[in-house]
Amino acid sequence: MNFKYRFNMKQFLVTGVLIAPEKINDELLQTHMAYTQQWMDAGRIVMSALYADMTGVVNIVFADTQEEVEAFYANEPFHRAGAQDYVVREINIHYGRF
Repeated sequence: MNFKYRFNMKQFLVTGVLIAPEKINDELLQTHMAYTQQWMDAGRIVMSALYADMTGVVNIVFADTQEEVEAFYANEPFHRAGAQDYVVREINIHYGRF
């Protein structure tokens, strides 16, 4: 997906907060990584950063609707396991190198 196409889409800031780290094991981590890699490969998740204390994550996501992003994260393996909650907010990127 090219840069111009992505900026025709809406932009979202997704914050994740780890609420039950004890629920994360190697199998769940691998499932989470495979799930999110789908949107990374498609150019939807363009930035992902862990909090320095490893208690959560911040993602910048491109999508057509907020509902699409919310549905993706509602089915995300950490969320489904009750390990992490997500908040999705629409943003307007005005500067950055993607």
